Amino acid sequence: MTTILIALVISSLSLVVLLQTNILSKKYNFIDNPALEIKKIHKIPISNIGGLACLIPFLLSVTISPFIEEYFSKKYLLIIFFSSILYFFLGRYDDLKNVAPNIKFLCFIFIFLFLYPFEPYLIINNLNFKYFDWAIDLGNYGIFFTLFCMFLFFNASNFIDGVNGLYASTIIFWVLSLFFLAKSFSIIFFVIIFALLIFLIFNLNNKVFFGNSGNTFLTCFIGSSYIYTYNNYSNIYCDEIFILFLIPGLDAARLTFERLFKGKSPLQGDNRHLHHLILSVSNKKIVWLINLLIIILPFICLKITENFKYSFAIAFIIYAVLIFILPKKFKFY
Repeated sequence: MTTILIALVISSLSLVVLLQTNILSKKYNFIDNPALEIKKIHKIPISNIGGLACLIPFLLSVTISPFIEEYFSKKYLLIIFFSSILYFFLGRYDDLKNVAPNIKFLCFIFIFLFLYPFEPYLIINNLNFKYFDWAIDLGNYGIFFTLFCMFLFFNASNFIDGVNGLYASTIIFWVLSLFFLAKSFSIIFFVIIFALLIFLIFNLNNKVFFGNSGNTFLTCFIGSSYIYTYNNYSNIYCDEIFILFLIPGLDAARLTFERLFKGKSPLQGDNRHLHHLILSVSNKKIVWLINLLIIILPFICLKITENFKYSFAIAFIIYAVLIFILPKKFKFY
């Protein structure tokens, strides 16, 4: 209970920032201008200070974490503190200058290779499965596989950050799922959940966005936290983690192949994501909720049926129906 109360106090800093949105956004140019990108849904400039509102309490929670718990190692916390700042400013620069995807990708790799290898628990060296009789030792290829997984997760998470409420609510679900799997929790996770709940109040009322600055640092923290927890807790398996990210992963894979088929960069943004599809046939205010339920469904099916193949099949069929059958007016090819 003490940890929760401390987390509430720390996360209230996000409310302080968000209540000063107009002043801070104009002073420091935290503005999302829809005229700069074709994939934008909103029509007028809106503040994207949400990432900063989450970063401040997040960094404070990372700082005090080693004094009140032992969920993360001090080495991990040090790495995540500095990498989050670097990723935040990478996203911040992208918000301001609309950085080319390949440049952003190279910066992502540089930060990863510069910091992550110093913590062994941030490198996936083996794959253990719960629903298959498999165990794979990655050996020296572990760091490359880890980088590949982080890049996929980074892209998949970026793809869901397109309608109000969806990114923040999905991150909350992924954090709660990590607690469900590990049966343990960190004050950092509590702070993130509370800060995102505060952010959602403003975001769902179209007052503020998270911005690439917030998306970049928080996505990388969530991804690295799953890797760290997977390496530290024997009751977490990679097929469970896979099913959690299945729908965003399918959407990322489809868009990647579609862009390559059309001769475009797979990193180039557009308005063909799953939430855009749902937006074309549903009320704008509930798109995030529908999309979130679709993301959650595979994991719920897995926990109810304890059958990976059945859960995967259900998720794949639902996704295929949404993409290829429902809205004929939304053409992908």
